[in-house]
Amino acid sequence: MTGLWNVWHVLQQRYGILRAYGVKARGGLESPRAGGRDRGLVWALALLTAALTLLLRGDSMGLHPRAQALWRAVGPLLDRGGRWALIAIGAAAAGLIGRWAVAEVAATPSARAPRLLFVASTVALCGVFVVHGPVVGYLCFGAAHAIEYLAFVHHVGEGRHRAGARPGLAARFLRRPQQGALLLVGGLGLAYVLLQPLSGADLYVTYYVATSLLHYLYDGWIWRGPRSA
Repeated sequence: MTGLWNVWHVLQQRYGILRAYGVKARGGLESPRAGGRDRGLVWALALLTAALTLLLRGDSMGLHPRAQALWRAVGPLLDRGGRWALIAIGAAAAGLIGRWAVAEVAATPSARAPRLLFVASTVALCGVFVVHGPVVGYLCFGAAHAIEYLAFVHHVGEGRHRAGARPGLAARFLRRPQQGALLLVGGLGLAYVLLQPLSGADLYVTYYVATSLLHYLYDGWIWRGPRSA
């Protein structure tokens, strides 16, 4: 379940950032229909990547114990017609990607480069799965997600609260990302390393749950809609 949630919310974050670029660019890209195409693009890339990775890089699943267990369950299915199912999924995903590309060319945005660069970065991250296998791909996607997350938290927070009331201790700490983010990430990383030997203990579970809740809190701050006047 943790793995599925990680995949879902990482992809949804990329969809949200892609929509932000679309709304700013306008020219038809701000419409709900364009939003549906963007969501289809992100998930089509995910499905196409999964299909290609299972078809071409299944042998690399032996790099991690959990991946080995997954491959023992999925591998035999590929020998019983599963390959044709993956090919069909990949073809359907390619169709969704093509539909997005046609609509993107027909749009008249004020600027294309930022949005297309972001899509290109998503394609590149998906390509890591196919070229280097799912374990390396997962690590690269997670690292990119974390970097985007820190940048977006700072950008959104600064835009909303720069002219607000007197900042509290947390705001003063986080408003300087060069120092605050380094201390926050470094502190959490150090805590993880120190608590890793206690992975079966209540202390480690508390750490894991607390950092997850912090993640949810930031999610709420970033993605909540603006309040009506």
